[in-house]
Amino acid sequence: MKAGYDLDLINVENLAAPAPTPQGKDTSKDYFDRWVAGLSLRVTSTGLRTWYYATRIKGAKFRTKIGQFDRKRCKYKDAAEIANQLRVEAERARNGATANPIEVRKAERAERKAAALTAKRRRTGEGLFGKLAERFIEEHAKPTKRRWQEDEDNIARYLTPLLGLEAEAIDRDVLEKLLDDIKKKPSERARQRGNKMTHTVNRVRTLISSIFKFGIEKRAVKHNSCSDLGKRENEPSRTRWLNRAEIRTVWPLLDTLASPYRDGYKLLLLTGLRRGEAFGLEWSEVDFESGRLQIAAERMKGTNASAHEHLVPLATQARAILGSRAAMGLDWLSNKSGFDPRFVFSIRRGRAATGADKAIEKVRNAAGLAKHFTIHDFRRTVETNMVIECGLARFIVERTIGHSDKDKVARTYDVHDYLPERTDALEKWDRKLSEIIQGVPSLRSVPEKRDAGKDHRVEEAKVAVAQ
Repeated sequence: MKAGYDLDLINVENLAAPAPTPQGKDTSKDYFDRWVAGLSLRVTSTGLRTWYYATRIKGAKFRTKIGQFDRKRCKYKDAAEIANQLRVEAERARNGATANPIEVRKAERAERKAAALTAKRRRTGEGLFGKLAERFIEEHAKPTKRRWQEDEDNIARYLTPLLGLEAEAIDRDVLEKLLDDIKKKPSERARQRGNKMTHTVNRVRTLISSIFKFGIEKRAVKHNSCSDLGKRENEPSRTRWLNRAEIRTVWPLLDTLASPYRDGYKLLLLTGLRRGEAFGLEWSEVDFESGRLQIAAERMKGTNASAHEHLVPLATQARAILGSRAAMGLDWLSNKSGFDPRFVFSIRRGRAATGADKAIEKVRNAAGLAKHFTIHDFRRTVETNMVIECGLARFIVERTIGHSDKDKVARTYDVHDYLPERTDALEKWDRKLSEIIQGVPSLRSVPEKRDAGKDHRVEEAKVAVAQ
């Protein structure tokens, strides 16, 4: 005789219910039917009675709920009939005639879970792109990016139309419209400079993509809406740099600026520092005794992991500028002005010099050069002229202005700081810059009159090496 219970003959309401656990938690016991394979009645310690059907399909256990016991609507006869139907369907699934009910159930469960999660996010606002952007700033940008404020500013400035939308509902059409609107409405300043917003549009697209990638990692979204949305327009690499004649024009015009900007821009042309590295310079980073700047890794370009400390040897003119700033700082302190003793280029207490863009715009207008130039073009000017005018090897020049070696193996095994070579390079450039400003003719074959917008650096570097 088969093991089990004659559930068709006994009064299932009299089946003993198990006792709860000592902690008071609910327990259950399964009573399997003797005649219908897989049919069982589960009785809980609370007295609840439910019909179940269980079998195996391709080695996996399949269990499904038939319904709660009810004398009128779900008694033994009804449960047995449904169990037999399920047995036939299970047999067909084993033979591959129908879909595996186990996989179907998993998919249905996943859909229900996703729907419940979506509903919860809508109630709490967690599914909004704005919430995702906030998490991106707090959990990713702040811990890994020193210039995370730029991401925060760009979100507030350009992504406002997306903040109230469901992140999952943002598609390619929405993003294309947003980016097109940004390009069509440049700021007044960008319009005056002839900026077509190409760079800004591409940076905003990259930011949106980064937020979606973060969301995928955190399982907040399922896909990146920017994945098939490439750059809106190609960005030609900037090749603008100042030749000898342009340097002679620009240098005296720097004297017309307020002293923090005058000295800051001259230091840029003498050292090749980046704008933030120069105008954010602190006195704690200036070592007059050793004659160099020691810029902390957290102020250098790159991620928190890849940035490294940068030593900048100070040649004659750079030393003189910093010496005058130090003396000027003592005068300001004695007069109890707004000078901040922490920053080399300070315009008010507690802040480094700001407004460098507006300052250089005055110089651009006064210089009347045919080709527009930016602050970063000063850095390119230093590197290019070091190669052309001073005949220095590009590798040493790269190290001098703080570029990391692109060769990963070299970065790992070559730990030499090349400080003597970099000191010599900046001293040569200091002397050469003085000659250029004074109008001393170049001994090297460098054309003065040409389109400064074209990149002649490679050809001139070849000339320099040949000489």
